[in-house]
Amino acid sequence: MILTLAFFCFRSSILTNRGTTWLLLALAGCPAPAAPPQPPATPPVDEQEAPEPALPAPIAAGKDCVHATARCDVAVCTSEIHNECETPVRCELTVLAKCGSATSAKDARAKASDSFPVDTAGTLEATADCGTAAVAATRAEMLHCR
Repeated sequence: MILTLAFFCFRSSILTNRGTTWLLLALAGCPAPAAPPQPPATPPVDEQEAPEPALPAPIAAGKDCVHATARCDVAVCTSEIHNECETPVRCELTVLAKCGSATSAKDARAKASDSFPVDTAGTLEATADCGTAAVAATRAEMLHCR
């Protein structure tokens, strides 16, 4: 199509004095070649392949009047704590992550603590650091409230 248009414009320039103008207009009207499509930044995840979020699991808190659950993801555990005691409590969450690389395996631990007033709920979050090693598994090792 472009060659046909250019040929028509060239032929027209022979027949008229304004042929050069027509040729420039014809070439200016030609679309530039389209850039190749770019792949998406991250490949789309099939719904069946996407990991399901972990459900919160009950965890013992060391006191009968403190009720807690923990949910862990890659190197991070979050504990939801409900203090139903008659006094404030201080809770400490310990997280254990199994780290591994091609040459070695190690454990990484992390702790977080906070105080919870009477009849309140709150969260504690602890993140274990595996450095450059991949995280194989993470779990809430212990929740201790006193």
